[in-house]
Amino acid sequence: MEKTVITIDMDKASLREAMTRIIEYITLTPPDPDEFGSKERIEYNLGLDALFTCLRQTY
Repeated sequence: MEKTVITIDMDKASLREAMTRIIEYITLTPPDPDEFGSKERIEYNLGLDALFTCLRQTY
């Protein structure tokens, strides 16, 4: 498995706004369980994990 590192230069206010919008989107439009296979569920969970890792490092 390859490891990918993404770096985006943002000030704290911009990062906070971006993370807030992502959380709002995920919360208001949850995925339909019938549309997800095991691969998509894993990718979704990895995306959430990346989001929360970013939040922990920021706040």
